[in-house]
Amino acid sequence: MAGAVLIIAVILFQVIDQARFQNSIPEISRIIQDYDAQAAASLRRSGEQTDSTAFLKVVEQFWAEPETVSQAMRYSNTKSSFYSALEDENVFLPLACEETLQSCKISKNGPGSCSAVLILDSTVWLDRYGSYLSPFGVGYAYNEMAEDFSQELEAPASVTEGRQALQLSCQMNVTLQLSEIDGTWKILYGQMYAMSSSSALVNIQEVPA
Repeated sequence: MAGAVLIIAVILFQVIDQARFQNSIPEISRIIQDYDAQAAASLRRSGEQTDSTAFLKVVEQFWAEPETVSQAMRYSNTKSSFYSALEDENVFLPLACEETLQSCKISKNGPGSCSAVLILDSTVWLDRYGSYLSPFGVGYAYNEMAEDFSQELEAPASVTEGRQALQLSCQMNVTLQLSEIDGTWKILYGQMYAMSSSSALVNIQEVPA
């Protein structure tokens, strides 16, 4: 009898938990969209100004550091990854960043835990080739026309002189792991990769202000 009661209790908990999660999906989707929009808007530099304070405020609002990083997640981005990237002299802020979320599929994967798979269009304007910071991690831009690897980071004189900028457009696949912490959904992990990309040189006046 006790075993039957326990089984019923477990089933009821699962049904209630699943129903609660389904009701949370619009909120989770809104949180992801708000983060992407705010992070992209805050990732910009003007001339020699490289202040990342605005971006880190957005990260602090939407991300939480996981208590432990499992072996499976060791290559994922976490909140601390952004701080580490900003301390790396080889990682720089874009001149501007714009992103458009095309799709967001959210799936429950445990009590108070879910994953989200995003497809988004990302455009960044850069003043050099190399590793740049984006809302979901560090991206990499290189000279696709370079004849050998030694030239892949050489920007044209028009860019180094500030007359033009590198415009990099990518379609990105992003996978996020979120957890409900104190009643609020927070991003714990993020992985991203570019499914396609194209680059062009544009006049510096075309960079979004």
